[in-house]
Amino acid sequence: MKFSCVLPVYNTEKETLHQCVSSVLNQTFRDYEIILVDDGSNQNTAFICDCYADQYSNIKVIHQENMGLAGARNTGIDHVSGDWIVHIDADDWIDADLLQKLSCAIENNICDIVFWGYRACIGNKKVEYLLKNESIMEDKYEIRKHEMIKAIMFASKKFNDVALNTTWGKAFRTKYVKQNNLKFNPDLKRSQDVIYNLYAFDRAAEVLYLPTASYNYRLDNDSLSRGYNTKTFERMTKTANACLEFADKHSDTPEYKIAAFVFCRRCFRNIILQDYMNKSNPQKRGIKKRDLKKD
Repeated sequence: MKFSCVLPVYNTEKETLHQCVSSVLNQTFRDYEIILVDDGSNQNTAFICDCYADQYSNIKVIHQENMGLAGARNTGIDHVSGDWIVHIDADDWIDADLLQKLSCAIENNICDIVFWGYRACIGNKKVEYLLKNESIMEDKYEIRKHEMIKAIMFASKKFNDVALNTTWGKAFRTKYVKQNNLKFNPDLKRSQDVIYNLYAFDRAAEVLYLPTASYNYRLDNDSLSRGYNTKTFERMTKTANACLEFADKHSDTPEYKIAAFVFCRRCFRNIILQDYMNKSNPQKRGIKKRDLKKD
């Protein structure tokens, strides 16, 4: 089997989940499996997942207690049968020819990771994001790797056009993932993909770019990464520290340390916007400022 599509599911609305799963089932390339990881969803969502598995032989369902997105992705990785792992968020969807394009690309290139562009979707509005300067991919990977890793930490403009900080919009060679024991940190509840990708891209021998915006990223939903959340400080602080830890392990590359500080600044901005100064925060402005200084 060539591709294993891992879909973590947690109380996803029926119509949204159907659009996601159908987008994989409608692929023109047929050598794939779908792994639905039910991460402690309600009975309705769990039942929908089981219905898919009953109807399609290439769909597996794994039910587990809620472990968060990182734990759900890890469970999916543990159960893949395909040569390549494709992560898809359950509220997004892919174009019908994505796996076909991926298959052609990896047949002609030796690599550990493939990434591609995406569409940001809000209602009927869609904006495509593709790598504008494809010539940068002509450099040897050891040369462009530093820029790509900095881009994962939001510290390089050379790859701003594509989302290198996410695991969606990418395919990872299963053998490479297993040999390097690449797992998501289950202690991280925000921006887990950033930390995963830092280590994945760092250890890769080659990374390939596929010039297609074949992933559709839904923006009009109630994502954990948007909106008021009282746990933002704790969660973003853990991720920032994990990023700094990665940079410390690469003391011979000082530019990573600078990039890590850029990422930490972004984490702090999220804490301000989604917790302390969020309009949904019921505390008075003076108390918010006091608490922010204290933390």
